[in-house]
Amino acid sequence: MNFQHWQNGRWLPQHPGPAEMPVGDSSLDMGHAPYRLHYKASVVHGEPIIIDVDDASLRLTIHPQHDPAAMVISGPYWIDPIPTR
Repeated sequence: MNFQHWQNGRWLPQHPGPAEMPVGDSSLDMGHAPYRLHYKASVVHGEPIIIDVDDASLRLTIHPQHDPAAMVISGPYWIDPIPTR
């Protein structure tokens, strides 16, 4: 399993791995529509950030690692159940 996102016509990160996008604290519930993703990880993605994907609220929020109470960006997410390949 890996965690990638579709941005500007391509998958990012292109070659994910445990250092770029760790998935130790993640789960995907495909029993609901829309699918519900839980994901939380501290990563360096240009800058040190915390990615927090909430399966209850269907929100993705990014926090700076130096101030986890602050927010860089937040918004709703959805997972298209139709495979891309």
